[in-house]
Amino acid sequence: MKKTIVIVLVILLLGTFSFGQEFNPPVKGEKAMLFGFSGLGFLGVLEYQGGFGYKMYLSNSMAMRVALMLDYNNNKIPYTEITGLTGKDGYDRTFGVGAELAFEIHKGGGRIDPYYGVGGGFFRTTTELGAPVSDDKQVQQTLKNQLGGDAGTNFGAFFLLGMEYYITDNLSLAGEYHFGFDYTAALTEVYDNGTTKTETKGGSSLGFGITSSGLLTLAIYR
Repeated sequence: MKKTIVIVLVILLLGTFSFGQEFNPPVKGEKAMLFGFSGLGFLGVLEYQGGFGYKMYLSNSMAMRVALMLDYNNNKIPYTEITGLTGKDGYDRTFGVGAELAFEIHKGGGRIDPYYGVGGGFFRTTTELGAPVSDDKQVQQTLKNQLGGDAGTNFGAFFLLGMEYYITDNLSLAGEYHFGFDYTAALTEVYDNGTTKTETKGGSSLGFGITSSGLLTLAIYR
């Protein structure tokens, strides 16, 4: 709640600076960098935080935006030390990559610019867990893509309805709603104890709904 109030105050404050200034709306060929504002972004798992957001006007009324996401984490799990033995640390790794593509149709003509469009995206995450061992002669057990965890592939497609407010010719804030579907499929879990390898297939889920896609997104045009 406090974060929302702060954002509203920022909009009102910036709006006073732009009042009375001549406004030139974006035209074909103009480009913008996209950023989540105050920790909020466009898509649930496909946020611009941790990724790259880019927008380009294909015509005076149509814009295309793309986002590329990359996520990597590698956490060390220390082994238990035993006198006379050299152990091996365990690890917990996560790697994710994704992309979004959307097209916006803008009404144009003023600082307050409603728009609609369509879009879609995907995100794929793999995980691997290695158990620590107190003796490096022991086999390190591994578990890849643990079911019930973060591993999986996600696809989504949506219709969008939004509003963009131009603070200046080169700076805007936008928010939007999505109506669409979301499909998630778990990856095959693989457990390896050095002697045997066990594979367990995961399931999938499909959902439909309306979501508010981030409260605000900041665009810097050039």
